[in-house]
Amino acid sequence: MLSAKPVSQAESIELDPRNAHAYIARAYNYFFTPAMFGGSKPKAVEMLKKAVEIDPASDAADTAHILLAQAYFDLVQRDDALREIQEALRLNPERRWAQNVNQQITLGKKE
Repeated sequence: MLSAKPVSQAESIELDPRNAHAYIARAYNYFFTPAMFGGSKPKAVEMLKKAVEIDPASDAADTAHILLAQAYFDLVQRDDALREIQEALRLNPERRWAQNVNQQITLGKKE
């Protein structure tokens, strides 16, 4: 019988450094965790850039571009946010999440 031991995101990256989804999962933690508990938008950006680098035309890249746009928007880097959301929309113009984030950035509002 096989026993399935949970693998952390850091271990996932270590086991398969070409797994873009592992970098996105790690980025989610950095993005949504408060700074006092280890969260960091700049670290999230780093992880998301790596995900895009690994698989630039995938669904993972699309998700990474959307999250990058949100992170840059939160970091008050509007030009970078616009660039990333436009790339997400280029990859998947029908994705509603990307459309919503694009609207938030364009209007300068956060939901």
